[in-house]
Amino acid sequence: MPKARLLPTLSSSVLPDERYHVAPRLGPTKAEARIVEEMTDGTFRPPDAAKNAHIEEAYALFVPFWRVDIHRSDTALRLGRLRVNGIPLPTQDSSEAKAVFMVCARTAFPYEMKHPSTLLPGDAKPLTVSLPALATGDPDTRGGWELLDADVSEEKARTLATHTLARHSGSAGALLGESEVTVHACHFVLYPVWFARYRYRGDANPDGNDLFYVGISAVDGVPFTAEHPSKLRSGAARVKRFFIGDD
Repeated sequence: MPKARLLPTLSSSVLPDERYHVAPRLGPTKAEARIVEEMTDGTFRPPDAAKNAHIEEAYALFVPFWRVDIHRSDTALRLGRLRVNGIPLPTQDSSEAKAVFMVCARTAFPYEMKHPSTLLPGDAKPLTVSLPALATGDPDTRGGWELLDADVSEEKARTLATHTLARHSGSAGALLGESEVTVHACHFVLYPVWFARYRYRGDANPDGNDLFYVGISAVDGVPFTAEHPSKLRSGAARVKRFFIGDD
């Protein structure tokens, strides 16, 4: 019996004529080892994860993304340090921000878009893809790779990237501000991902949800989407185990 798909096919899918893909480099054996490492290792993983966390389903996916190369110029009028009769005089300054955002083109795929320069990325790092890594056309899906349909248009992706970059605007808190946003390029990219759902039933999850997931890049093994057991509960279980030891 063929393996069930992670997500159902769409009756109407976004599929632009010009599209690109990134070739996978990480095979299934190394990918599984890397996923298990993400499930079990680290300060914020449950101390019993190695025993009580088990992969339930694993998928080799090509996930659609829009690679949006965007630039924002801000001009702001704000109160300066120079004062006349105790009244601060307004001054004008300008700033620029630019980024390349990977906007997931399948709404149902669990992915949180992050600014590439995020200082505290957490369990999942921002997904980054360089232009030289792009190959023209569709990927080779032989060997069990599932290609996810897309339902996010280029226009929607540009809007999402623009709003995200706006949070890094230099005109925040200004009296008046003007911004000019320029999208330099937008590429539809099918990116290779190893994605696994896993069960954890242990000290850090006495009740409630026991199904979690982790997705890693099939290029370099870096996790870019994940949901793990509660860090608070995992930390409490680790402290408890430190004082009373293993059962």
